[in-house]
Order: sequence, then C-alpha cells, then structure tokens
Amino acid sequence: MDRRQVDLADKFREELGIFYSRQEGVFQNLSDEEKKQLGITDDRDMRIRPLAQTFLAVQGDVYNMGHLPDVFESQQLYEKAFKYAYNNADAKSIVMGYKVGLMISRIIGRLKEIVPAKYYESCPKSRNIVWALLIQALLNEKKCTQCRELYGGSMQLEFAFGDLLKQLAAIRVWPLLKDVINSPSYKDKIEQNKYDFLRTADAFKKAMNLAADKFGWQKRTFV
Repeated sequence: MDRRQVDLADKFREELGIFYSRQEGVFQNLSDEEKKQLGITDDRDMRIRPLAQTFLAVQGDVYNMGHLPDVFESQQLYEKAFKYAYNNADAKSIVMGYKVGLMISRIIGRLKEIVPAKYYESCPKSRNIVWALLIQALLNEKKCTQCRELYGGSMQLEFAFGDLLKQLAAIRVWPLLKDVINSPSYKDKIEQNKYDFLRTADAFKKAMNLAADKFGWQKRTFV
C-alpha cells in the first residue's frame, strides 16, 4: 500500500485502462464486472517486479535488474527504482519500455542468430543490458513519439513492435555490445570466456559512451 505504488496503479488505470498488479494473482481473480467498474480495458496486467526492472533499465542499473530481492528489501534501492518522478512520467513510454522486457527472450534469440560464433556465449549474459539499451534506442529514435503512440497504449505484444526491436538489436545494440566486449578492460575476462561483466552498470556506461559517438544518443528517461 505504499503511496507511490497506489499512485502508479491509478496512473496506468486512469490513463491507459491497464491494471497494475502490486500483488500476485489479483488481476486473474477480477471478474469482468469488476474490471469494468475499475475502468480496466486491457486483457493483460502490468506487474510490480518487471516494472521495477523497467525503471532500473531506463536508469542503466543493469546490476540491480538481476538482483530484485535486494531492491525490494532495501529502502534505498527501492526508492531509487520507484522514483516519485515516474508518477508524472509519460505512461505510454513506461509501457513501451516494459514490453521490451516481455519480448526480451525473442530479442536474445535474434542476437544468437546474427552474432559470430566466438561471441555466442555472451548472449545469455546480455539480457538486461540489451533491455536497457533497447529502451535507449527507442527513446533516441527520431520516430520515438510515433512508436510510443503505436506500441505504448496497451499491453498487446504487437508483431510490428517485435520486428522493430529485433531490427534495433541488430543495427544498434549489437554493434555497441561488440565494442564493449572487445574493449581492453575486459580482455582478461574474455580470454576466460566469462561475460558476467555485461551484467554491470559499468558495461552499460561504456555502451552509452560508444552510442553517443556512433549514433548521437543521449541517456534519456521516460518523459
């Protein structure tokens, strides 16, 4: 019943007709009449744990994306993840970033198809950094507003959105990851075939610095 969670639930319900499940199983137990009374029009709900990951992803906190128990047990980490500012952020941008997470397995599958064999072992370790970089790719797209309107208004997993994410993964995210992997600071780890460094905020920071040079990206948040 934390105030920021209640406010988020009201935000998604009032602005988009999406139910935000702060507790497991609540949405599934709602009757059609109860959904109607609440103004819920979407067939899918949004859930607290992947929403926490979405907020951490847009912050570039790749490490804590993979340590959610710590996030929910630490008041400091919890407040960092669920910033009050997100209650005033654009709901469609948040939903768009959240849906990247819902599709991330498909995206990693796509990367496995295109990366050279010597980088194949990096794919399983790159889930969270790919999610974070894809959000930045979307927010830095010239057609970001159009994407937000097309794909941020509901929890539906559109084929077109999946195709867009696969394309961005191939032409934006993978070139960044490849350069990060080949950076001198990770040389020893690569020689040992260890890719855990991709689960760190440092790797994300390196990728964003490269993205600024290659693509003119700025680190953006939900607006």
